[in-house]
Amino acid sequence: MSEARQPLALPRDTPSDFATAVSVFLSHWSPRVLITGVLVTCAARVALGAPGPADLLLPLAVLLGWPLLEWLIHVYVLHFRPRTVFGLRVDPINARRHRAHHLDPWRFKRAFVPVRSLLLIQFTMLSLAALSPWPALWSCAAAITLLALRYEWVHYLCHIRYCPRSQRYRTLVQNHRRHHFKSEKYWLGVSMLSGDRLLGTDGDPREVERSATVRTIHGPQLA
Repeated sequence: MSEARQPLALPRDTPSDFATAVSVFLSHWSPRVLITGVLVTCAARVALGAPGPADLLLPLAVLLGWPLLEWLIHVYVLHFRPRTVFGLRVDPINARRHRAHHLDPWRFKRAFVPVRSLLLIQFTMLSLAALSPWPALWSCAAAITLLALRYEWVHYLCHIRYCPRSQRYRTLVQNHRRHHFKSEKYWLGVSMLSGDRLLGTDGDPREVERSATVRTIHGPQLA
């Protein structure tokens, strides 16, 4: 059996059915924050009157740019290498959490975006939309929040036993697990994979060698 078809080891202490998976997902704060954000942005846009062309074009632009944004955040934010700048150590919480996430990928609670980061992003985005004279920005904010919620759901699925029967979801799950168990340098997309194809990190799993630092990003000293 080729490496690409070999079954991946699954944890036994994570949700294994849809109902449990949804229940556990909704018990965490980041999905709750994002769901609230979707409801608030959609309600605000409805309250501001009939939609126009921009209400379609802005979300479409967000959708098209999402794979690249997801790739860039993964590479430059989550895989950020700690450094010292003017005598101060720079090591953001998202990078620290992500290194811990790579150390123990089956500890799915570490898969969620830190709530304080989400709240800051949501507050900034909603403030800009509220202060803007363009109602379509609420549609844009709704699209961003909805895609972020889908990202959380897909990323969560990658770290539990349950997986939808859809081949699309199974491909996403297998792709991300290779990132955690074969090489942290490849398969950087999570909810969408076109960023990897565009930027050359969608390696053939039969040819990509297993990385010695796949569990300890940047080396054991930074684990």
